[in-house]
Amino acid sequence: MIISFISPIYNEENLINNLLKKIEFFYNDYDFEWIFIDDHSTDKSYEILENFAKNKDKIRLIKNPGRGKIDSVNEGLRISNGSFIKFVAGDDEVDLSFIKLLHEYNDGKTSIVHNGKIVDENNKTLGNYIPPYQLFNYDLDSYILNNISCPSWCWIFPREQAKKFFPIPKCEYEDLYLSFCLKKFTKVHYLKDFFYKFKQNRGQTFGNILKFDDKIGIYRSKRSLKSLSIMKNSKIFNLREKYLLSKSRLYFILYLKKKNILQVFKSELPFQRKLKLIIFRYFFRFYGIFQIIKYQYDNIYHFFPRSNLDKNKDIEKNSSFKEDFKEIKNKKIIFLKTCVSFPSSDGLTNQYYDFLDYFCSKNEYKGFLFCKKDFKIDDFLNRYKNIKNIKFINDYPDKFSILTIKLIIQVIIHKLRIKKNKLFSDLEVLSKDSAFKFYFHDISLYPLLLLNINKKKIIFSITDFQVNRLFKLIFISKGIFNSLYYFLGFLHCLVIEPFIFKKINTLHVYSQKDEFYLKNYFFCKNTVSIPNFNLTKRSDINEEKNNFSSNKNKILIMGDLSQSELFDGVIKLKNTKYFSKFQKKYTFVAKGKYSLELKLELNKIFSNIEFNEYWIDNKNYLNYLDSFKLLLFVDSIDFGLSNRVADALKSKSLIAGFETAFTGYNLKNFQHIILINNFYDLVYATNLKNINKQLLIENANKVSKEYNLSIVKDKWNSIL
Repeated sequence: MIISFISPIYNEENLINNLLKKIEFFYNDYDFEWIFIDDHSTDKSYEILENFAKNKDKIRLIKNPGRGKIDSVNEGLRISNGSFIKFVAGDDEVDLSFIKLLHEYNDGKTSIVHNGKIVDENNKTLGNYIPPYQLFNYDLDSYILNNISCPSWCWIFPREQAKKFFPIPKCEYEDLYLSFCLKKFTKVHYLKDFFYKFKQNRGQTFGNILKFDDKIGIYRSKRSLKSLSIMKNSKIFNLREKYLLSKSRLYFILYLKKKNILQVFKSELPFQRKLKLIIFRYFFRFYGIFQIIKYQYDNIYHFFPRSNLDKNKDIEKNSSFKEDFKEIKNKKIIFLKTCVSFPSSDGLTNQYYDFLDYFCSKNEYKGFLFCKKDFKIDDFLNRYKNIKNIKFINDYPDKFSILTIKLIIQVIIHKLRIKKNKLFSDLEVLSKDSAFKFYFHDISLYPLLLLNINKKKIIFSITDFQVNRLFKLIFISKGIFNSLYYFLGFLHCLVIEPFIFKKINTLHVYSQKDEFYLKNYFFCKNTVSIPNFNLTKRSDINEEKNNFSSNKNKILIMGDLSQSELFDGVIKLKNTKYFSKFQKKYTFVAKGKYSLELKLELNKIFSNIEFNEYWIDNKNYLNYLDSFKLLLFVDSIDFGLSNRVADALKSKSLIAGFETAFTGYNLKNFQHIILINNFYDLVYATNLKNINKQLLIENANKVSKEYNLSIVKDKWNSIL
């Protein structure tokens, strides 16, 4: 049997005749069963249905053994036989011609959602219901957090998947539960046809009602709040989803507490929800109009091809971990990097050196490093034994912006043949050797793309999505001139990245999110994300006992707090809600050598802070991280992939921090880490039940395999 219809009935003797006429009309045309569950009606509903069911094998009529609509639909699904399930209210009508389409989607995994006509008691059309664009556009997290739902009557869903989340818990708002579960467990296909007529009877509170008022708003908010509170305790949802369900209740709490517009905007609601709440709360007399406009937008949206939907699918997709990989060998490459120091405290630069040392041991190469004044060449060559055929260039500025301007001027002079530049000429000659590829590292080298070099041979690496980075730097920089400097840089990159990088072979970024932005908004289809060249593996560490037991109940602040974005993150932490109330209960540890001035500043912020200046070698570093109760990331701005995060993911300690610290990683709150919105989130993390804590740590360890050296080498091999 292809489909089972389930109709809970309660006192509908004057409303059910239109539905019965529809069933009679289509009765012999399609394969279906119709299950009516009478919920102890006190009128003649049961007698009418009993007469209708006579001599009709497809009609089943039962008395609800429980009480209420939820019990009715649960019982209906329990006894149903169809591959698909559809709920139909007794006062509604449905065109059964859609049944002929179901065989195309009968894979046991696909749900169908469709449009509907909203009619009044006289069958006059009030408006059209169109499923919300968020159903397709949002991932499950955003869908739950924003309380997106479709009414139960617009769904046709597979019975096989429904077994996973039925029976529906006794929440008053079953539409929300059903929508969340169908989004979680099934693929959703959209049918644009209007197969259904929903009867908007007096007193009903469906969202499209034109006579919306505050009384209905309060009723709906109380119902939703109660339903979400019940749902968040359901075993169907995992730890993260329960957290999102709990967090999503804030919308209805703010409505019921009658918070003013300023309080709403200062809340943690997503921006779109803030706007809806303000409309819902203060402009309810116009709510029906806003809703019709929203449905019109949804209608237009559904005319676009589905290829632009599920925007996060590239970000959500995990790389598969591979133990076996192709070594990078027998390649020929010319590499250039700007403004480097040695020794360097910059983890990304050190990773670049490691990559070069590895590459140079197995391949033919030529290298050019634009060095800062403090670059110690002899120490560098002594440290990296495999790097030999390299030229150190130290007659250029050691600031990125000034270097770029000088390169632009020199490239123009070189191109006009006013004065030939030996470096540029060498690169152009090398370009004629078809076996060589070029690897340019840092956006400040982009003027070299104007040289007579085959663009199809160039791999250009930027540390992260520069527009994204510079835009944030505008707002956290100290001083108007710094902000103006970054603003000009932002405008500069806004023009460069969409156009000049299109012609090259490959644009390399470190963050999957940056790759997504560049491909979808800047149309750089040649973008690839490859994480840092991280040589540390869990199997390499020294598992012997170390003297780290004193860290057991302490919180390690990850990173060098002398860097402005991390110190600004500490200030951000200090300004979070509940900081002054709870921080004195914890001991924080800052790793690194800090000035007396900075130590005094940190002592003013934290009641208990310790400074660890001892060097921890690589073989003991993960043991060191394992020893802490919590690893805390306070970065105030996201700079792409960080080695600190990659190491923390491998540790056996719980991770918490601001979202900006984890950009580029496929990490989620209460699935891999705990994101901090206020200081109580950190308090919650330290008190997390051990079973939940271990689950988060295990999930984080699995994610760390995405950034394993094997995968990094394999990806680099594929583009070199």
